[in-house]
Amino acid sequence: MDVTTHPDLVIDTYTPHFSWRLADEYDDDGRLIRGVQQVGYHILVHDIVTGQLMWNSEYVHSSSSTQILYVGARFTSDTRYTVTIRYFTAQRESEWYTAYFRTALFLVTDWTGDWIGSNNINMNQLRRVTSIKQTSIRSATAYISGIGYYQLYIEGALIDQTRRLDVGWTTYQQRTLYTSYDLTDVFNTSTGLIGIGIVLGQGWYNRQQWAIGLGARTELAEQYGPPRVLMQLNIAYTDGTSQSIVTDSSWLGREGEHRYDSVYMGTMMDLRATRSCWSCASFTDPYSLWINASVLPSPVNFTAGGQFSLQTMNPIRIGPNALHIATSDRSGLVAGVNGASLTTGGVLKPISQDYVNGQVFDLGQNFAGWCKLSSLKAAKSTIIQLRYAELRYSRGQNGIDFRGLYYENLQSIAVMDTVILNGTGNETFEPLFTYHGFRYLLVNGYDNICKDDIECYNAHSETTLIGNFTSSSAVLNQIQHNILWSQLSNSMSLPTDCPQRNERRGWMGDAGLSIDEVLYNFDYVAFYLNFLTMIADNQGSDGALLQSFLSNVDLRKCITTIII
Repeated sequence: MDVTTHPDLVIDTYTPHFSWRLADEYDDDGRLIRGVQQVGYHILVHDIVTGQLMWNSEYVHSSSSTQILYVGARFTSDTRYTVTIRYFTAQRESEWYTAYFRTALFLVTDWTGDWIGSNNINMNQLRRVTSIKQTSIRSATAYISGIGYYQLYIEGALIDQTRRLDVGWTTYQQRTLYTSYDLTDVFNTSTGLIGIGIVLGQGWYNRQQWAIGLGARTELAEQYGPPRVLMQLNIAYTDGTSQSIVTDSSWLGREGEHRYDSVYMGTMMDLRATRSCWSCASFTDPYSLWINASVLPSPVNFTAGGQFSLQTMNPIRIGPNALHIATSDRSGLVAGVNGASLTTGGVLKPISQDYVNGQVFDLGQNFAGWCKLSSLKAAKSTIIQLRYAELRYSRGQNGIDFRGLYYENLQSIAVMDTVILNGTGNETFEPLFTYHGFRYLLVNGYDNICKDDIECYNAHSETTLIGNFTSSSAVLNQIQHNILWSQLSNSMSLPTDCPQRNERRGWMGDAGLSIDEVLYNFDYVAFYLNFLTMIADNQGSDGALLQSFLSNVDLRKCITTIII
């Protein structure tokens, strides 16, 4: 039996539901018994630390094995539990199966820190050094919300290295999300002083996003502001004591090497400002001015019913952790289909290279993400620019004698990543807090680059491929291939309409027409539950809905009222 869970399963409800799957059963001759049916179950839930029995369902005569409602004692915030299940069939009684889960911070009053950032400088790197007891740790749990986006570092190491563009995009006044990490193993290997660092990005909290998009409404920009972060790290020691490390005005911040980021426009990074191990306890910086962070207001409008809640959907990821495969081996690239395979770990390499106003690399197909450049060897202050496009001109067609990249469909955005090298040799550049929809990459300002120096990452909300389709028709197989890649490229914490131009919104029409296809192919149930929550958050008092989420265009007066 599989108890469907995650190694670090976090819940933010007092009344979870439990589900399980029956294991195969065999007769005395080793033959599979078909038609096995459950006739009963027994569930126990315990507090791991105290051993308290939270719920004993006793034996329940039932064939149900999904969505069993918890009706035990009330859970408490930031607590770890076990659920132990056994089931009964006509043939046998199963063994006990155990899964682990923990609770989030249920109440706003459980948070004791401040939202911090700066109204005076582009404070996108924040750090603090703290001391921990020389006592073994029972648990260390971080809760964090950085908006628009954030990355968390402990002693120079990025926590969860495949996680990107976190937290998920919302209308921040109505709902802001936070995430949680189990850092017990990280802190059990640390003693004495420890450094914590946070990198912040503008993301969709950037005022500029509301000034350059489709139907720009600059007045909405005033609802947003500089990036900010709220973090609480709760440490429980085995001697019964505890410690909380929170964000407040004692944290120090500066403008780091990434000088600009925009979902639409791209990233600008100055590697001359890089400070090695800046989030380490031993770090000293004779070159940069680190100043105390300011306490900033919460992005959530609690007076109007806004919510600060746990992000329960999977995060946006890159690499092999972004897509899990639960179908047969036919999910790889089918013969006769053009493009990349979904089973290659989400990393695409250029298939060709030529020169047209710079080095042009063909990744073989369109997708959403960005490219990392390695082995960069050039003088200090060398400027390299990356531009992205879905198409390029075809020489000789329509009277055009040009094979450069086609940008017209991008409309009012630049889609350009820029890096200024430090001149140390073998430098690496990976854009931060942005993504692009593209097939072609143009590198300007640095000709000494080859295909082996480039890796491009397919970014999307983490999911599992649960269905697939192949046939004897090459055309149908190509259509299915394009569907899968297009869907992943438009799954960025909410279902979007496109990944490349100045929209990337959660248009209701696109989501409504594609949801059947999505759920046949991918496990995106939690993803769409999050989207439905945002729809409800933004529903007008008259029941009307926006035409897109999250949109800077209020079209509620232009559409038919829908009640949900």
